[in-house]
Amino acid sequence: MTHSNVSHVGFLVPDLLEGMARISRALGISFLPPLDQEIAVLEEGGQSAPGHIRLTWSIEGPPHIELIEGQVSGLYAYHGIDRAFHHLGGFTESHDESLSHFSSLGIRMEACQREPDGTIIASYSEPHDLFGIRYEHIAPGRRADIEKWLSGEPWS
Repeated sequence: MTHSNVSHVGFLVPDLLEGMARISRALGISFLPPLDQEIAVLEEGGQSAPGHIRLTWSIEGPPHIELIEGQVSGLYAYHGIDRAFHHLGGFTESHDESLSHFSSLGIRMEACQREPDGTIIASYSEPHDLFGIRYEHIAPGRRADIEKWLSGEPWS
């Protein structure tokens, strides 16, 4: 299957720097410098709009720990520590095949990140369709960028 890997586990935190520091001290995990990522098109809830996400990944892994600074509403809304788990994520060899496989199991897509030209960056499955687990399908073209970032190169 093209979606069977888990490269990272994503968690929402109310403040990224505080989350990084506290988790580093408690668990001995080190994190990359925070990344502010503009999302050209974030599709969710039948709407499309630009988005922004602030995140980091642990250096240790896989699976890596991804921390995402929570937002007030939407896909990245932080609802407190009892709901801090956000997603399991992995790279797909074929985004279309991965989504087709999930669809064949009755698992719908909740949201999708796209480049300005419409190219898919990542998509998220509907958590209610998979026992509360949201899965992030990272498009094949993003793997090299993430691996460079994890090796210490600046995000491109």
